[in-house]
Amino acid sequence: MNEYEQVINRAELALNNGEYKYCINLLNPKIEKYSVLTNEGVQIRLMLITALSGSNQNEDAVRICKHLIKSKNNLVRQEAKSLIQVLSSPNLKTPDSWNIKFENNFFKEE
Repeated sequence: MNEYEQVINRAELALNNGEYKYCINLLNPKIEKYSVLTNEGVQIRLMLITALSGSNQNEDAVRICKHLIKSKNNLVRQEAKSLIQVLSSPNLKTPDSWNIKFENNFFKEE
């Protein structure tokens, strides 16, 4: 397994576990190594956008999306434009009635 595959596998695992900061720290240094014009560069940036969004760093995610608009692949450019719209949209407050609250009975105070 080469370095790229190792980084991608570790980043995917981090994303799946909600470890966004670790994923960001893992992928950020690889941006310079892999051009936005390569499939590897696109995959790294898409994963980085996901991690940034998960950690409420939408402005940084939009900045990365703007790099993806330079891709040769039309589908990647369209996806980047769609992501920019989503990431730039306002956060809406969800009504309390949409949330489920669980009681924690495991740690009862005596």
